[in-house]
Amino acid sequence: MEKETLLINYVVERLLPLSGIIGTIIGLVWLFALSRMVRRVVNSTGSRFVLKYGWPIRISGFLVLAIGAGIAFVAFQSSRGQTFMAILVGGTCGAAGVYMALETFFVRIEFDDLSIYTFSPWRRSRRIAWTDIVKCQFSVVNQWYVLETRDHGKIRISCYLSGVDSFLQYVRRTKPVDAGDDADGQADQI
Repeated sequence: MEKETLLINYVVERLLPLSGIIGTIIGLVWLFALSRMVRRVVNSTGSRFVLKYGWPIRISGFLVLAIGAGIAFVAFQSSRGQTFMAILVGGTCGAAGVYMALETFFVRIEFDDLSIYTFSPWRRSRRIAWTDIVKCQFSVVNQWYVLETRDHGKIRISCYLSGVDSFLQYVRRTKPVDAGDDADGQADQI
């Protein structure tokens, strides 16, 4: 029993300083795997085509919510001297989990020959005519396309939504759009 405890302590002491690096590597591998699981072809519902997060992304959203809730729960069990840190860590992880769950389960974009329809927990639903689109660009850092409109603000289209490739082909056929520089200096000609 004592040897097992010594071994566990040894492993924890050696791996704890590397935990951030290990977590980053695991996260990057997971994101790469998720990007390969995204369906490139759009689904249709009636006369509309639908972009939404697929089940691998939704399961990931649920896992982030569960992990965030677990970390928040453990953090709030801390001693009185660590209350501030517990609120900071627990609140951040919990908020990230809630954000991920809301994003993956409630964001979708639909389109047909006349309009784009956006649905999101972050703003009201919108119906945007194709003729209202003035520019499309890609953000490498955020991994999303941004469609700028005349009257409806911006539409952010995550690369993790199923059907993005089909949607972009439709954008190219429907409306030629000038490329502009985004924050990264990278732009995609649509």
